[in-house]
Amino acid sequence: MSVEQLVAHLEELRRRFIWVLLFFVITFIVALLFVNRIYGVLEAPMGSQKLVILGPAEVVHVYFALAGMSALSITLPFAVWQLWLYVRPALRQTEQRIIRAYVVPTIIMFFLGVSFGYFVIFPLVFEFLMKLAKINFIPMITASEYVKFLLNLILPIGIMFELPVVILILSRLGIVTPKLLVRARKYAYFILIIIASMLSPPELVSHLSVAVPLILLYEVSVTLSKLVERRKNIRNREKT
Repeated sequence: MSVEQLVAHLEELRRRFIWVLLFFVITFIVALLFVNRIYGVLEAPMGSQKLVILGPAEVVHVYFALAGMSALSITLPFAVWQLWLYVRPALRQTEQRIIRAYVVPTIIMFFLGVSFGYFVIFPLVFEFLMKLAKINFIPMITASEYVKFLLNLILPIGIMFELPVVILILSRLGIVTPKLLVRARKYAYFILIIIASMLSPPELVSHLSVAVPLILLYEVSVTLSKLVERRKNIRNREKT
């Protein structure tokens, strides 16, 4: 690669980065304008109970954190699209097809996981902890701690929902096979049940509400791996 080509690539990368940064700033400003509505949605599990702040500056910190989180969530797909436009000219057609096939499912599964964490797991965990706290204490939850607890709970669940996509990629690369996944099923179930018990309150219904979707994700991963292997076998037979 010549110096001129390197400079052109760096200039293109800089231009893409500026577009992403501008998009984030614009969405951040828009999110600030609607931050009260965003806060109202996130505060819904509190019911009639109000969050507290420990200082006048904390409300600014919370609002900026909520606007930043919202802007980052909206900017993520745009950033992936800009990255795709940057690397696409250097990829072969087959590589482009593979990336296009997985980018959208990856984003969708992450947001599905975050939604599941917020609408299903978080209310269960929060209600249980509030009942536990009210036995001997008067709960006074700060807004910043509430937002931090919420994000620390739902973001890992969003990442866990990437399991089918990861298994699909590993299957296409030949690193994982359906036989391996079937043999590891009981160990996977055991690990997923432990994770579910850590994320949910110590109640059977709560455990099941978290464990069952995680186990279903694993079974979906096994099915996808079988489909990939079947396609590979068909292609190999056609070549021979």
